[in-house]
Amino acid sequence: MNVTKFTQKSIEAVNRCTVVADDYRNQELVPAHLMYSLLTIDESLIVSLIKKMDIDPDVFTAQVEGILKRRPKVSGGEPYMGIALNRVL
Repeated sequence: MNVTKFTQKSIEAVNRCTVVADDYRNQELVPAHLMYSLLTIDESLIVSLIKKMDIDPDVFTAQVEGILKRRPKVSGGEPYMGIALNRVL
């Protein structure tokens, strides 16, 4: 992954994935963590795009949260990037 090609907001969103995973007690970082991070970041471009597609961002965010809540929960252990998230990035 070459982060030099990412915008500052994208780098911030990627870095927040571990915080999101920690909040939901998930160890494996998956694309849903990145999506949630992108949706909840200040001045989110993703939220603007979703609104332009006539999608309610609150409903969309709630659906992503539902995915995260169904992920396996762990205590302790270090978060790691899953294969799917690595491919997305």
